Amino acid sequence: MGKDDAYLESSVTDLFNPSDFQSTRLEIDLSNTTTNTEIKDGKKFFKGVHMIAPKIEIKITEFVEKGLVMEVPSKTCAQGHNVVVEIRILNPQGNSKAQMAFSFSGKVQNITSLDGETDTAEIRMVQFEEKAWQEFQSLYWGRQDEIDSYFQGMRG
Repeated sequence: MGKDDAYLESSVTDLFNPSDFQSTRLEIDLSNTTTNTEIKDGKKFFKGVHMIAPKIEIKITEFVEKGLVMEVPSKTCAQGHNVVVEIRILNPQGNSKAQMAFSFSGKVQNITSLDGETDTAEIRMVQFEEKAWQEFQSLYWGRQDEIDSYFQGMRG
């Protein structure tokens, strides 16, 4: 690394902290009680039997009123199916000690195939703790406010 590279690197880290841009890390398990299919710890199970597959990740793509839109492996659920979702928010180091957890029972409202391997599932929450739902949402909205404030400060 040359003298100019070292200067540039220190100047960039003086402007912002790269850890400020880390995404919130989640672990999400989904149990389809209609078909007895489960995604747990990145593995897919059918009637309790582990289905050999690469590590599976479920992602939240959108908040909707009293529900979530999530990317799930194809053929995990269908419209009308009943599911139980458990979400663990991990600490920034990514170990399994959750800062917070939120779980709910829900019903799949809509399913859309993305690419043959992944579907988006809109899940309406049926049974959940309102306070935990509010805290979970505030984690995301608070993070978005931090990002907005940062960019507002950059503009001057």
